[in-house]
Amino acid sequence: MTDFKYKDNKDFNFESTNDFIFSEHLELEGAEMFWTVKNMCDVTRRYSKEPGTTRWTQELLMKLVNEGQVFVARKYRLIDPSWFVRTATLTTVASQNGYQLPWDCGKLLRVHIGSYDFIAEKNWNAALYADVPFSPTLNNHHFLQGNKLVIAEKDVTAGSSIGVVYQKNTLAELHYGTADAIAAGTITLDAVPTVTIEYGTSYAIDDYYNQCRVYIASADTGAGQYGTIADYAGSTKIATMDSDWDTTPTGTVVYSILSELPLSLHGLFPEWAGLQIRKFEGHSIKNDLITLGDRIADTMQESDTRVTNQHVDYIEDYADVV
Repeated sequence: MTDFKYKDNKDFNFESTNDFIFSEHLELEGAEMFWTVKNMCDVTRRYSKEPGTTRWTQELLMKLVNEGQVFVARKYRLIDPSWFVRTATLTTVASQNGYQLPWDCGKLLRVHIGSYDFIAEKNWNAALYADVPFSPTLNNHHFLQGNKLVIAEKDVTAGSSIGVVYQKNTLAELHYGTADAIAAGTITLDAVPTVTIEYGTSYAIDDYYNQCRVYIASADTGAGQYGTIADYAGSTKIATMDSDWDTTPTGTVVYSILSELPLSLHGLFPEWAGLQIRKFEGHSIKNDLITLGDRIADTMQESDTRVTNQHVDYIEDYADVV
């Protein structure tokens, strides 16, 4: 777990947003920026001329912030597509041919079944029916059907592993809420987060928040630390951390789900969101968006962000399909 510190010990205080660079205001030790969802919404609101929530509700600001994460992710994918490479293991079941692909799978890159290994040549989406070569034997093939990998071979042993390598195309949406429970190495997410856009509830999809960070915004003890979610159970909303909390938080624990994108990019989410407000109010933002895209590349170079170790082996083998 890691503790944060502010770049300056004061609240946001500026007269004009035109020349204000959000991501230079707060930083982490190690020159990485820190933003909670509440920070992002508060700062995004400053782009509007309305201090209240009559027009720019928290839900609407949260929607814009999440769209900002999507914008930054798309730009980042062009700079370093290898960061979005993920792996998963599916387990075969007797008399079952269809196997659900990971919820965030956007492009299937490689599949390994038993002694067979093949590179998928087609993009995957919910409406795609594409034959994918499986082996030199024409009678043996697998294909994609909707969001499932369908195994046509009949003699697959139950309990066998299917290894998949894919490119992630979706990120978990952010929210800010009060933990329903917390323990040494887990946190139970709020069923009705304070700020969210999905009908006032956190997602109930297994693994949805995997690799996201959780920041403890306030608590009687243990505030100011964060950790990474290693596994998330959608049915119970329990997130298992990759390591125990340094200090298990106590009391009313308010947390923020942080993006799994590099921390140095987080300050750009509210910047994009703020530009959308300026566009709504009649300002031209074309040049601002171009500048923002350039700054994503600059931020990556300045922070020396590179492909993480967990992806290196896969990328070396599958670089031609990334």
